[in-house]
Amino acid sequence: MRTPSKQSRLAALFLATALVAPAITPAAAASDEADRLREIFESYLGRPAPGAPSAVAVTPLGGDYELAIDFDRLAAPLVPLGLELKLGRSLSRLAPKPDGTWTWRSDRFEPVTWALQGRTGRVAIEGWRAEGDFSPALAAFTRQTATADRVVVDQSVPATGETPRFDVRKVDDGLEMKIAATPAAAGVDVTVDQTIRATTETFALTEGKAAGIPDMEATLKVGPTHLVATYAGLRTEALLGLWRHLVAHHAPADFTTGQVAFKQVLRDLGPLFTRMTHRATADAVEVETPVGFGSIGRIEASVEATGATADGAADVAVSLTAFEVHSLFIPAWANRLIPRDLVLHGKVTGWDGAAAVATFLDRADFAAHDPLDAAAGAEILVKALPKGAVTIDLSGNGVKATDWNVTLDGRLTAGLAGVGGEVTVRARGLEAAASALRDPAAGEAGAKAAEELALALSFAESRDGVLVWRFAFDGAAVSVNGRSLVEKPTSPTDAA
Repeated sequence: MRTPSKQSRLAALFLATALVAPAITPAAAASDEADRLREIFESYLGRPAPGAPSAVAVTPLGGDYELAIDFDRLAAPLVPLGLELKLGRSLSRLAPKPDGTWTWRSDRFEPVTWALQGRTGRVAIEGWRAEGDFSPALAAFTRQTATADRVVVDQSVPATGETPRFDVRKVDDGLEMKIAATPAAAGVDVTVDQTIRATTETFALTEGKAAGIPDMEATLKVGPTHLVATYAGLRTEALLGLWRHLVAHHAPADFTTGQVAFKQVLRDLGPLFTRMTHRATADAVEVETPVGFGSIGRIEASVEATGATADGAADVAVSLTAFEVHSLFIPAWANRLIPRDLVLHGKVTGWDGAAAVATFLDRADFAAHDPLDAAAGAEILVKALPKGAVTIDLSGNGVKATDWNVTLDGRLTAGLAGVGGEVTVRARGLEAAASALRDPAAGEAGAKAAEELALALSFAESRDGVLVWRFAFDGAAVSVNGRSLVEKPTSPTDAA
């Protein structure tokens, strides 16, 4: 089971605080207003059973309100399922503002622990500070800032007769997160900006000697990281409606006799957002293991994607620069063959996410062992591909080493009829790489790799010192520079 991350823990706190409904209006702090606020929060987090204390308490403090949420009480129903989750008690302050928004402040974040089938985890945050402005009209924070001096996450998997104990400790120093939201035509436009000054993660294997596994430890160190994420048209009202339905009103009937109502809640989400972007960088990445060490000067990653819209698209790019690796298992002669820079890019367009989701909700039976039968799955695929295929843009891919470099560009279609289109690979310096592999010091493994590389070179065309491979795809058939690699199967009609 995936353990809670610090980001999901922060999101849970922000969301729980953001559940003040649009019905709230600034008023003098009084017990009746505090009761009304408590009831609103309970409508999202769940009301207590008759005679039981509430997990939510709102107390007037001068012109402010203190909001206390007992997350341990809310998590108690998970214990019979085998998950012991201790989330602690959240304390924050709410203060009404003349413009109808609310100021929110939190200076306390209790440690979080969990245990499941022997696996344990703990999140502790030092120096937690958070504040912002919440707009009931938008059902979102218009401005929010959260900082922490240090975030420590510990996870442990116990040893068994065949596997060692596995421990992971991750420490983030200097966390800062800023969130802003503005009204949009449909929903809210949200921007998240997060920085971490430094991260250290340690992985340890112990108690495995009986199984022949020695104790060992690996360390990952990362310098400054920066993430900027945007969501256009985020459906905050519908998200809060889903939260209220699942947390406060969830029942097994949601997946049986009540699934019609539950599906409507899911339909209300619409595309969830119209478009999102994620851009992240990480500098000075270092890895140290018992058999070697490596480093990466910078990692950059970006994702742009639509929500569940009719014009589905996704663009993903990853780059690594100044990559180095040194290992007992990598001989000196092979160091010049190791890539130093890497760029990967792909863009996919042409699917209809809205039609696919709508068909899924129409055809799925949550009460069945298999919610979708084969016919329903095939119908969803047809709806998702209105043109019969998606288009894949592979421009800008490349690998660069000390003595050689390779680039890859192309455009493909992939769908019900197979793959079509062309991909072009260009390379410089591969002859030198082949020569290095044939060096006697490379041994049998190097000689075999040299043979395979020589075979690939035999298919290439040389143009101004550049080797070129043009791959053509037509259904199941593949050719390179006009020479067939894979023949297209002959149909019975063609054979006749």
